[in-house]
Amino acid sequence: MDFNTLLQQAQRLTNETQNSEELPRVERTISQVLQATQELHSRVTQTGAQDIQAHILLGSKGIDLPKISQKLEALNARKTFEPLDPIADTDVRGFLKNEKENAILSMIEEVNRSTFEAAEKRRWECIRNEWQQDKVKLLNAMVGPSQNWIDIQKLPEQTVQK
Repeated sequence: MDFNTLLQQAQRLTNETQNSEELPRVERTISQVLQATQELHSRVTQTGAQDIQAHILLGSKGIDLPKISQKLEALNARKTFEPLDPIADTDVRGFLKNEKENAILSMIEEVNRSTFEAAEKRRWECIRNEWQQDKVKLLNAMVGPSQNWIDIQKLPEQTVQK
């Protein structure tokens, strides 16, 4: 493709876009296009391929993924479950509210800990049961048809030399 055909195609596309009233007319200088390109390139290189696909998918639905990402990073679940600061004893309502919230938070933490311990205990029980089943299968495989243990002895082997 030479320069003349490229120029003709560009002029044809320009005429087509001028005639269409569906798209607003945007005029940018070369420096503005370069700046926008560099900005887009820096955003693309900062995020991985999966992030780009997520941006495209969620962007088509009207969701601003960078803003959501910033909000999620700002959230810190551990800070919300820390005990609240003690307040002066003279404020009875504030004191009772604070005690109530501290009791709720300690209960949440206790339930979280006990649930984790129960799940861990259940996991190890399942692993032990699986190992026991495998052990039974191996022992059954070692029993011969006469219900006697198969005698696995290393018998001398004959070697043939040529």
